[in-house]
Amino acid sequence: MVFSVAMEAGQIFILEHQNSIYLALVRETYRVGPNGGLRQVMLESPSAGVFEYHGYDPPAGGQAFLERPLGAMRLRSASYEHHRLLVGGQAIHLKDLADPGQPLVLKVVTP
Repeated sequence: MVFSVAMEAGQIFILEHQNSIYLALVRETYRVGPNGGLRQVMLESPSAGVFEYHGYDPPAGGQAFLERPLGAMRLRSASYEHHRLLVGGQAIHLKDLADPGQPLVLKVVTP
């Protein structure tokens, strides 16, 4: 299945999910770069373990501000029940896009 959302450089989207190890809520914020790439700009969670899992020291307040360039993002979950994307004012529930265990790839495609 292919699902697309039009986005412009500088626009953000958010991936919200529940971490399967720590059972903690996670909010990851991404920005579309000027050349169509992705940058992770924030990671939020009340769980110190989530930050350690991602390779960061747990920050006070549960928010880490980042400038991490990424290529395509590959997601795989035993259950997408608690995964959603917030894009352009709409919530996209990933359970509607993939079966449990099925990989999802998020990437920016430029014309």
